[in-house]
This record gives sequence, C-alpha cells and structure tokens, in this order.
Amino acid sequence: MNAPDKAQNKSYVTFTAGKENFAIAVDNVLEILLQEELTIVPDSSEMIAGIFNFRGNVVPVFKTSKRFNYKESEEEKMVIVIELHHENKNVLTGLLVNQVNDVVELNRKDIKPVPEIGYNPDFLEGYAEIDGKFSMILNSDKVFSSSDMLSVQPE
Repeated sequence: MNAPDKAQNKSYVTFTAGKENFAIAVDNVLEILLQEELTIVPDSSEMIAGIFNFRGNVVPVFKTSKRFNYKESEEEKMVIVIELHHENKNVLTGLLVNQVNDVVELNRKDIKPVPEIGYNPDFLEGYAEIDGKFSMILNSDKVFSSSDMLSVQPE
C-alpha cells in the first residue's frame, strides 16, 4: 500500500456555524479569537457584526449565520480572522462562528464535489466527512461576493 501523497493533502480549520459544520483552509487563517469587543458600524449590511482592530488593521467581522441564511444565534462567540484575495488585493476579514473545533488534514480525493441540484454555490470547494460528520469545505476567496466586500471597503 502506498503512503498518502503529501502534495494531495491540505490542512483545514473546522468550525460550526448555526448547526452546520464547515472547514476552511489553514493557509488563509491568521488567528482564532474569542469574540472581540466589536464596534458597530451605522448603516452597515446586516451581515456585518462590527469591526475591530487586528494588529493595527480595521477588520470587518461577518455574521456567518446571516451569510449562509441560518437563524442568528447568541452562541456565535468566536472569530476566525482570514485573509481573502479579492480583486488582486489581500483583504482581512473575520468570520463570527459558534465554535472552532479542530485542525484536520484532508486528501483532495476525500473532498466530494458540490452536487448540481439547481443550486451550486461557488463559495464551496466541496463536501467531506470529518469525524463522522458531513462538513462543507469553503473556498475562502469566494465566501463573500463582490457586493459583500464593497459594503466593507473604504471608498
């Protein structure tokens, strides 16, 4: 039996939002924090929980429950700070989640494609079974649409 090909493996941070399980590539995760004291931005999108200072940068924090159309929960108490690549720029943002669970390594063959059933969100890389639970693998650069990002970018 051949050893797993390390080039085919990738590490992911697993987390829950609402009652669903997600994973995002470790390469894009800068830090995981307990919910910071957020500054509420007047007239911002309902997806924005607020902003906070992260290493001298103003970082918007998105409510994952709103982004993925889940019922908002008071259990959202952790922030995953990620770096997105948006229109040839690196953008820092935070994801407000219920809980960060673990870091796992997945082989590309373990990630199943998104089924085309009338709805095929391009922000998903696919699905995988992680610790016996079905998890959605996020494509971090496509989690937010251009209009989402424009709502938090300074003019």
